[in-house]
Amino acid sequence: MKGPLRGRDFRLLTLSTGLSSLGDELALIALTIKVATLTESGWAVAALLLCGLVPLVIFAPAAGVIVDNFETRRSLAIATAIQAVVAVGLAFSTDLGWILMLTFMLGTASAVETPSIYTLVPRVVGDEHATEAN
Repeated sequence: MKGPLRGRDFRLLTLSTGLSSLGDELALIALTIKVATLTESGWAVAALLLCGLVPLVIFAPAAGVIVDNFETRRSLAIATAIQAVVAVGLAFSTDLGWILMLTFMLGTASAVETPSIYTLVPRVVGDEHATEAN
């Protein structure tokens, strides 16, 4: 790696994205175990997984519009803050309905977070290094 790929901003973006992704996957494992333990139902676990995935699919077009029309860093910061608050709520929730609703909200915020990150990469490293950075 050389040039912009060694820059502080790129390293911070890469590290924060990696840690966030790791946290998301660990949270998914913990939530799956929590729902399975609470309900002893495969249907409830399937509902949990769908509540996390469906917002990514149905809100992707809207998320693209949000990222295109608003300042990217602000969109990313707001989406990340919402995810943090929702994650705290999920940690303490024991009701399946609340867990599913909060998981849906987490997926919705993630639908905005992901394109925000992808939009920031070329700005951080420059268009000529965007392919390498991605």
